[in-house]
Amino acid sequence: MYLNIIWCFIFLVILFNLILNLVDPLKYSESINCLKLPCRNFELGNQILSFVFDICAIIVLSNMIGFKFTYAIFVILLFLVFIVYMSWYTSKPVVKDKTMNPPPELFLRKNIRIVLQSMVLLFDLIIFALLFMVKSGIDSKYKNDWKYLDILDNDKGYGFWNLINTRFGGNVGGNKFNFYCGWALLLGIGQNIYNLVTEIKFIPANYNLPNSWGI
Repeated sequence: MYLNIIWCFIFLVILFNLILNLVDPLKYSESINCLKLPCRNFELGNQILSFVFDICAIIVLSNMIGFKFTYAIFVILLFLVFIVYMSWYTSKPVVKDKTMNPPPELFLRKNIRIVLQSMVLLFDLIIFALLFMVKSGIDSKYKNDWKYLDILDNDKGYGFWNLINTRFGGNVGGNKFNFYCGWALLLGIGQNIYNLVTEIKFIPANYNLPNSWGI
């Protein structure tokens, strides 16, 4: 089944997000130039949120293929959050001054970071598109639910709300968490676009970081 291919994309997204977190120069900055918030704290929340969206994709995919491992999902999330927090905690703030401040040991050039961010965005778009195309289970599981007869018995194509309510397993009782997780992936794509633009426009001086970090 082609849905199983999505596991590969999810794995790559989590891997690339983890790498991007470990090499993120903004976690060393105390500038308030990240949506008017302290960059160091903003990046911690931003990275944790990216993993939450990854977990949403895992939850939706697992429900669609009937693979239940709820506790394992939250263990994975806690593990990723722990790694992100430890990386953030051990990364002490750096300020631009007259001393030599070479990039940290875990550092990737700007062009490589842009490529990784672009791949994350591309893979998340593929994941969302593949999951979106599946009208999973709603026709068979809820055929007798009068609330959704106007959705299920539409033989003249999809209306807007029909299209919305029949994705990710359907907006029906017992599936609402999965349904909202699926649509939350759009927020993750928005976050990816923001991260990519930030990476492209990254100039160390704007974040009070050493100019040598701009390579």
